[in-house]
Amino acid sequence: MRREVYRRTGGYDADMRQLGGNDAELSFRLWLSGYRQLVVPEIEVGHLFRRLPPYPSHWVSVVHNRLRMAFVHFGRERLERVLHALRAYESFPAALAMMRDANVFSRRAEVTRGRQFDDDWYFQQFTLTC
Repeated sequence: MRREVYRRTGGYDADMRQLGGNDAELSFRLWLSGYRQLVVPEIEVGHLFRRLPPYPSHWVSVVHNRLRMAFVHFGRERLERVLHALRAYESFPAALAMMRDANVFSRRAEVTRGRQFDDDWYFQQFTLTC
């Protein structure tokens, strides 16, 4: 991705916690903003896999990030389905509590202003039909 696109679209969401979905949120936002993302099979990317992360990681952060993505980008029906699915996780109450202190609604308004498409469009484009 070109640097100017990264900057224009807001880069990584600074209020996503640690790891767990940051790249998915950015990709989703780019699609909704009208950008295309292409896979170039000839490109090789190296990644260092560690036995343990060099920093503490907590499942509550992963659940928080999924909640944040849903609150920022999804319509009501899809958001309700995400909430229902994530309730099964032990860390759900703590992750949901983290959302109270977040800027999720101002972030949603900011991101929505730059959109060309909504989440319904996205899922129509990328849902497999059998």
